[in-house]
Amino acid sequence: LKLRGVLDKVGDAFIPGSVTTTMAILKLMSVYAAMVHFLACLWYAVGMECHDQGLVSWLEPMLATHDTKLAIYATSFHWVVAQFTPCPHNFHPQNAWERCFAILVVMAGMVLFSSLIGNTAALITQSRNVAYKRVLE
Repeated sequence: LKLRGVLDKVGDAFIPGSVTTTMAILKLMSVYAAMVHFLACLWYAVGMECHDQGLVSWLEPMLATHDTKLAIYATSFHWVVAQFTPCPHNFHPQNAWERCFAILVVMAGMVLFSSLIGNTAALITQSRNVAYKRVLE
């Protein structure tokens, strides 16, 4: 704990607050991207499992046209981001398993996206308050 306090003081002395805030926001975005990646992989796995079981799946059009794994991953990633935001997407659940997974993703997305926005706003407010205090000194 003492070392962290010393490092924070050294950082405050040599690193401008805006850089620190930017790094903190990038860290938040990295965690967000990791969560989206994890959910995108699960969305793909649910689609493949449904396809392998003979159910109609969201993957059907992409498998029929022999899309690359990169295209399928990008579509999965985009689908997850679209569940977290009011972003439109043209791939939708095609069976009960996919629909249940989609509901869970939407519910998790409300929490994750709200947390991301709230933390980002708090970091920006904190940075502005520090800058204002420096101006007053």
